[in-house]
Amino acid sequence: MRNGFVAVARTASLARRAAAVAVIVLLVSFLRPCVSQTVSVLTQHNDLTRDGANPNEEVLTTSNVNEASFGKLFSLPVDGFVFAQPLYVSQVSIPNQGTHSVLYVATEHDSVYAFDADSAAVYWQVSLGTSVPSSVLQTIAIQGELGITGTPVIDPVSGTLYVVALSWEDGNSDDQSYHLHALDITTGAEKFGGPVEVSASVNGSAPDGSGGIVPFVTSQHLQRPALTLVNGIVYLAFGSHDDIQPYHGWVLGYDAQTLKQVQVFNTTPNSGQGAVWMGGQGLVADSSNNLYLAVANSTESLETAANDYGESILKLTPSGSSLTLTDYFQPALYDWLNAVDGDTGSGGVFAIPGTSLIAGAGKLGELYLIDTNNMGELNTSGDRVVQEFGTRGGMWGAPAFWNNTLYYWGVNAPLQAFEFNGSTFKTTASSQSAYVSPPGETSGSLSISSNGTTSGTAIVWATTPLSDSGGFPTVGGDLYAFDARNVTNPIWSTAQNESRDGLGTWGKFVAPTVANGKVYIATNNTPGQIAVYGLFPTDFSISISAPLVAALPGGSAVVNFSLTPVSNTFQGNVTLTASGLPQGASYVFSPASIAAGVGTTAGTLTINIPGSQAVAKLDTMRHGAQLADKSSSNRVSRLAAFSLALVLMPFAVRLRHMGQRLGRLLSILMIMAASMGALAEMTACGSASSVPPPQSQLYTVTVTATSGSYSQTASFVLSVQ
Repeated sequence: MRNGFVAVARTASLARRAAAVAVIVLLVSFLRPCVSQTVSVLTQHNDLTRDGANPNEEVLTTSNVNEASFGKLFSLPVDGFVFAQPLYVSQVSIPNQGTHSVLYVATEHDSVYAFDADSAAVYWQVSLGTSVPSSVLQTIAIQGELGITGTPVIDPVSGTLYVVALSWEDGNSDDQSYHLHALDITTGAEKFGGPVEVSASVNGSAPDGSGGIVPFVTSQHLQRPALTLVNGIVYLAFGSHDDIQPYHGWVLGYDAQTLKQVQVFNTTPNSGQGAVWMGGQGLVADSSNNLYLAVANSTESLETAANDYGESILKLTPSGSSLTLTDYFQPALYDWLNAVDGDTGSGGVFAIPGTSLIAGAGKLGELYLIDTNNMGELNTSGDRVVQEFGTRGGMWGAPAFWNNTLYYWGVNAPLQAFEFNGSTFKTTASSQSAYVSPPGETSGSLSISSNGTTSGTAIVWATTPLSDSGGFPTVGGDLYAFDARNVTNPIWSTAQNESRDGLGTWGKFVAPTVANGKVYIATNNTPGQIAVYGLFPTDFSISISAPLVAALPGGSAVVNFSLTPVSNTFQGNVTLTASGLPQGASYVFSPASIAAGVGTTAGTLTINIPGSQAVAKLDTMRHGAQLADKSSSNRVSRLAAFSLALVLMPFAVRLRHMGQRLGRLLSILMIMAASMGALAEMTACGSASSVPPPQSQLYTVTVTATSGSYSQTASFVLSVQ
């Protein structure tokens, strides 16, 4: 029987221990801070797959993005046109300014800005040189001036923004230079001994070379593709200014810490052309740091046999100081593409996550799906790719890809969604938009936001021109939001309320930047600006100066409050009411209401308490209780804390009676742990005033401020003795 008791005792002991562990785990889960997921956009089209998807958007959904609740919040003024996608970094520590989410914007006026992504404050702005007038370069593709065109890239580890700026010094058309800058994202200061001037040369027999050397000539090349950061190397790529010859396609690699040039590749060292521009898209990189890019027109009939690679999709493998072409795909009709200016490289490629596949399309709208383990090279009898099919409309820029669906918006065509089955695309669109983009040379620019694959959260964001720009003049544009499950009709667009949400002049090829509940759009407005869209905030906030106010029967209590508009002023008159007062009490607000058009307003609430003690209690607390939130989660948290105390106390006493020093020490620590949980729950609600004596009757008084459809409340406890 004794053994039976021992077994029961051991079982009870194990049960107590298990219960203690369970309570501790429960308590930890409740005490763990609830941190909302934030996301940064550090490179063009979000990451090195260039699929354009942000799967960590927890604010915007297909339900709340509508004309009533979503629209333009404000604009960020800049000093020039913007052809670089704005980049976003959350939780940046700005010296003497605190920690903020920051939006980085680069302009053709050779400026880089750091804006508060939520309030429009400017933390810093730097000028990186004197921009070059378009007339000097004899280009009409980018009008006015050229400075920073390619999207920068940000290294979050070192806190560095890398950007390339074109400048000239003395007005001489030949005295132009590109410089690679490494800027501190907190201050804009130059880092790593920068900037460094961009220069390069390769061995080759091209007509513009000399003595077997082909040089990089600044005035003939446009740094259009987004910068790419891979394995500690910053890659810059170059094409031409409006096909003005001579020019080549260049890819240059620079050490991210020293800014020393370490790799050089030229697409056409023995002929000419072969621009790398991809509608502003960056290079794709795989897990082995191989790079993938698309190349535009080259010299007819002089392709691969001369080791020149126009009209191709290339795989470049970095190794030390070399950047070697290790595979490629070139369409069998490359010569015809050259003849009709049918750039394969007008659109960039993107990688399909979880596979070895990349895909891309050019001006003809022919989509190529390519296995990077065997890209097919050139086969004049027929292309050796995984899949090839025609879409509606040519591509300038890049499609987007999310949840096994390709979203493609070509020129003079609808937005189309193509399903991917894991190996190939279904060539008939699963849905397509009713709206058709205009003709010309400017397809839709796409991004996608979602909260993982949660239903009702995936949105396709797209900007398109309003008319045929011919690829050159600035024209108006619209921003659209489509439900990714069915893109037939937009759930929202700037056209629905043009006077409020109008985009202005369209920023060619620039994809929307979507991060943490806001959408940032580059424009070519004059002066330049970034349009910022998001959910409309509540009209104002209200705060009470003290959580606890005491009064005597027959006396009065005065409470201070303040109303703060979200924007500069209240948009409508604000009325004030109070509820939860003792029976028979009256109140007066001063001011009685707040008029529209004013800023933050302070006021008082005076409550007159009836003289009789016989007032009905609307809320009571035991002596020693503390003001606390009454949500179910806090109740469970308090229960967990006290449960922990109850479970740990017997163990502490048992250890104490062991008489050993170790036992005493452990018992003290355990008693402290048990007490701290309960004590924390009694004091965790902040610095409330001391609790009232047992005789006090407590009333939760709620102040409600109302303006039109907006209503905000704040509460405090009124103690009547």
